[in-house]
Amino acid sequence: MQKFSDEDKKTIAVNIRGLREQAGLTQRELADRLYLSDNVVSKWERGESLPDPETLARLAETFGVEVGAIVYENENARTQNASERSRRRLPQNAFTLLCIGFIIASAAALFVLSVRAYISLPDTIGIHFGADGETDLYGNKAMLFMSPAVSTFFAIVCMLLNFIKTEWKVNIGLQVYIDDICKDERNRDKIYKILTAGINSTLSAAQCLFLLLGCCMALQTSVPVVAMWIIVALVIAVPVAFTVAGFVKAVQIRESENGAK
Repeated sequence: MQKFSDEDKKTIAVNIRGLREQAGLTQRELADRLYLSDNVVSKWERGESLPDPETLARLAETFGVEVGAIVYENENARTQNASERSRRRLPQNAFTLLCIGFIIASAAALFVLSVRAYISLPDTIGIHFGADGETDLYGNKAMLFMSPAVSTFFAIVCMLLNFIKTEWKVNIGLQVYIDDICKDERNRDKIYKILTAGINSTLSAAQCLFLLLGCCMALQTSVPVVAMWIIVALVIAVPVAFTVAGFVKAVQIRESENGAK
């Protein structure tokens, strides 16, 4: 293989990463196609090693480009910049799948409960109850579907976030993105998993609030004030906690990557 300068290695690293992300592949998926380990691909993208000529040819075939698009400076291959991110889905794990299942199932259950209440209740129903449990505000029973509608919205948002590939632009301030802080994809995945858990936990907490309100309206009972404020506190606290955890983890990973250089 010809000798490459450090600048050439950087160019190849940027091109491989840009073409991989343009193809919508993770490092592991690309490595599987080449029958290599994802650690090898990670080293290529950090400029720590280079693919041999045979592997370069297989890379070019995988990306549907000429070898020159990988080896030489090529703006078309360099798709990654501060304003353009690869399309990806939020990483899945047992916890997030549990949150998704809860949101979808509870939205469906609340809709069924509201339909049954709509059929059995009179046209005018109590929509607010005082401290003594007595009705102090009446309204049309069509309001029964307000909470199920919001719950269904949360379920749709949750499915879109978790199952549809989109361009994530997680900004940590001053145009600094996770993809720029963490060069190793496995490290970036760790951050995204924390953020995924935070997003789904927040949606689940918000879902609990509207589930409580919807059930109480359908059953024509007063809302437990303590339970409502506990849920509201969780809706506020959960995203803050996961945001802080994600930032701390990003700093730790950044320091470990810098120390490994």
